[in-house]
Amino acid sequence: MTTTQDWENVVFKKNIVKNIVEKKPINPSKIAVTKVYYENNTEPDIKPILIDKDYGNKIQKSRLELKMSQEEFAKAICIPKSVIIQYEKGTGIKNSNYVSKINNYINKHTSN
Repeated sequence: MTTTQDWENVVFKKNIVKNIVEKKPINPSKIAVTKVYYENNTEPDIKPILIDKDYGNKIQKSRLELKMSQEEFAKAICIPKSVIIQYEKGTGIKNSNYVSKINNYINKHTSN
């Protein structure tokens, strides 16, 4: 007498929950971008324009003239502290709203 198993295979499945982060579209009117065309592509790559180091030095010089910390300066013009840090390093993405706020504040409060 031969015995065989009389059941079906059981498969355990794990439910995986993925964190989906909704990306907000970039508003091109606020962030300066440039189009880069390559020989083999017909579509351009769109890259953000970074703040240059000279502008970052201007911000830092003006901020120090006003005897303000980066945090105080950022609060005074209602922008994130991280933006001031990035702009002073010359690594921030150019945002016309931030640049105009910084320029207005510097022009109003410094002797430059």
